[in-house]
Amino acid sequence: MPADATDRGGHTTDARAIGPGVVSASLSLARRFFWRGVAYSAVVELLSVVVLAPLITWSLYRLLAVSGDGARVNYDLVDVFLSPRTALLLLWAPVAAAAGIIVVGGLVLQAGAAQRGERLGVRPALKEVFGRLYLLRGAAVLKGALYLAVVLPVVFGVVSGVVTGSFVALPRSAVFEILPDAPGLLAALVVGSVLLVIVAAWLTSRWLFVIPLVCLEHAPLREAFETSVRISRGQRGTILRWVAICALGAALLALVGGGAAGGISALGVTLASGVGATTLVLVGALLVVVNTLVLSACACIGLIWFVSINSVLFFRVRGEVRREMEADDGTLSGRVRRAGLARAGLVAGVLVVATGLTIPGVSAEIASIDRGFEITAHRGAAARAPENTLAAVNTAIEDRADWIEIDVQQTSDGGIVLLHDLTLTRTAGRPEGAWELTTREITGVDVGSWFGPEFAGELLPTLQQTINAVRNRARLNIEVKLHGRESGLAQSLVDLLRAEDAIGWCAVTSLDGPFLREIREIEPALRVGLIVTASIGDLTRQDVDMLIVQPLIASPAFIARAHSRGRSVHVWSLSDPANIGSVIDRGAAGVLSPDPALARRVLEARSPADDARALLVRLFGSGRRATAPPEGWE
Repeated sequence: MPADATDRGGHTTDARAIGPGVVSASLSLARRFFWRGVAYSAVVELLSVVVLAPLITWSLYRLLAVSGDGARVNYDLVDVFLSPRTALLLLWAPVAAAAGIIVVGGLVLQAGAAQRGERLGVRPALKEVFGRLYLLRGAAVLKGALYLAVVLPVVFGVVSGVVTGSFVALPRSAVFEILPDAPGLLAALVVGSVLLVIVAAWLTSRWLFVIPLVCLEHAPLREAFETSVRISRGQRGTILRWVAICALGAALLALVGGGAAGGISALGVTLASGVGATTLVLVGALLVVVNTLVLSACACIGLIWFVSINSVLFFRVRGEVRREMEADDGTLSGRVRRAGLARAGLVAGVLVVATGLTIPGVSAEIASIDRGFEITAHRGAAARAPENTLAAVNTAIEDRADWIEIDVQQTSDGGIVLLHDLTLTRTAGRPEGAWELTTREITGVDVGSWFGPEFAGELLPTLQQTINAVRNRARLNIEVKLHGRESGLAQSLVDLLRAEDAIGWCAVTSLDGPFLREIREIEPALRVGLIVTASIGDLTRQDVDMLIVQPLIASPAFIARAHSRGRSVHVWSLSDPANIGSVIDRGAAGVLSPDPALARRVLEARSPADDARALLVRLFGSGRRATAPPEGWE
């Protein structure tokens, strides 16, 4: 390629190295349009939140309603995304892509204006972006399609063979729990991830300048892609280095924003502990505003810096960089200052109105702080005794657990025994699964020696033995593990519970929704609970009594909505005092823990100050902040 080349539009491409000083040039450029960029980003994001997000959410809910269910969970998500109806959601893809590209395109236009020594405000930027939207949207869709065309075959080729080998003959409900026992799958995911990064980096180094070409030079799509590939040739290593630096900077900004938000929340909670309800509302509302501003500011700073570096690289490979950037005067006009004061006044007014609307409900919220928090021993007291054994069950009862959670599977002769894994490999060193052994054979297996010599000879119990051990001492949560070879398991399970007069104090839980529906049809009086690893739609509308979810799902808003509909929310599986305290703060009905004694100490150590913190979390918090453990705990 010659040192300089001229494209069809008459622009000269400088093929020399991009050169030093990219950071200083990008920072100088960013200063020139920073506040206008912040204002532009805020307006577009607000429009997206107000208009786009509700429309997409409504479409998803309508899709689920048409399919006959209010939500899909766990493995059912695969069925949803492979359903022809889901293709309807793809109609929103261009709109969602347009929303994202409007932000980037407007910032690129502002950066281009700043590089020319001009100012481009929010309204002119929006006007120009919408004038180019058909090109920008096409660029975004085409780039996405090309990425997928290259990436998906790589992912499919690497993962499918290993997954097929690992998952053959496995039930759908087991997929979410076999990763630790499927090294082939983990290896495939690692290799696939590495290949994804490599392919994405290669494509990014070629197509980084497509959006600047469309926005700043009105280039048609085909010419924009061809020109981006041509002008980046010879510079791709440098381009990738700066993209990586931007990604690292964005990650650091996210850490700073998250840390700052957490620190602000902790300070607010500390200051508000023990104060009156009105002050709690004010502090909580202030925390929401401040944390939102901090996190949004960090995200916006990262995006503006990325656009600035992208623009500087583009200007340089185009041979359009000024020899010197003009000094930034660092001042704001009186109009901008007055506008800032007006915005601050608007935020303050909204805060006052929100506070006035919230105060009447505070007393009721304080009174609703749940004193009936339930502790479930996960697989028995699995932290202190071998899981799913009578030793673990009895230890959990001694530790004052309210519920004992166990895992059960069906044997080859129709018996029901306690077993979590698909095979006995981990707990007994044997490769057989429950479906390969009779009840007599499997209950003679030593499943205690692996945990410790003091438990040598601890045998695998039947469900009937466990029911008799728990009766009148706690309640029993029976999680059913389906290995795919069951025969009449739902009816056998219900018949056993009826024979043992255990319907009233037992619950049946599972990852498998259809199995729970079968249980409910056979015995409506039996409590059923859905274990959720992932979901879409309104999970609280599931026809179950209990929702057993991961901590990330259990936000205060989700818990309150579920409880209002008669679904108790239990969070699994926690063994850290701070995380258990956080779940209590959020208002969950209970927690599953392999160490019920520790969970009991956390619950009993709570004070009125903790109730104040819980109120803040439930009214205003995300529920992700953890409480501090009592002194002296490790």
